[in-house]
Amino acid sequence: MKGSASSYQVVLGDAFEALPREVRAFHDGRGPHRWSGTATIRRGRGPLARLAALAFGLPKAGEAVPVSVLVEPWGSGEAWTRDFGGHVLRSTQWAGSDRGERLLFERFGPICVGAALVRNGDRLHLVQRRATCLGLPLPRWLWPSGEAVETASDGRFRFDVTIRAPLIGLVVAYRGHLMDASGAPGSDPVTGPRTSGDRAIPSRRERHP
Repeated sequence: MKGSASSYQVVLGDAFEALPREVRAFHDGRGPHRWSGTATIRRGRGPLARLAALAFGLPKAGEAVPVSVLVEPWGSGEAWTRDFGGHVLRSTQWAGSDRGERLLFERFGPICVGAALVRNGDRLHLVQRRATCLGLPLPRWLWPSGEAVETASDGRFRFDVTIRAPLIGLVVAYRGHLMDASGAPGSDPVTGPRTSGDRAIPSRRERHP
């Protein structure tokens, strides 16, 4: 293991060892690591979907878009830098808990979501449990929604992420694969931008338990 446990390892506990080798390789430890691959990206077509994608700096639609993901230690969690063909997105992640359940929290600018990590066979699902905006809880009907799944095939890490918004529908969806820069298998998904507010201290509920 590279250094201390990653946020994924903390949230999953013993279930981490049951994940496919390629998924474990990406999430194993908190040392800096970079992975690369390609993705297919879809965007919502309505004017509100385009406005939401612009507001959060989401990548444009495309096929076989080059992707790189850099994960670096950040406080008690990790900073993620995702590059979709030159379009850079940043976020921060950390392990925490809410109502006794271990969650993975991720901050995208003013939005912070908490997700349970649920293993289903060789697939890892991120299931949203809560959402806040500027630190204030959002009612469920205002939550961003979608699916995020990690798995592996052909010796590659595979990701499939869909993001929807209330009253808007599809904002962006991307799926593809990642491998480490030296050619060893591994990796994991992505999601949104970091702003200067990303280094704000998580609330007590969101901190590492």
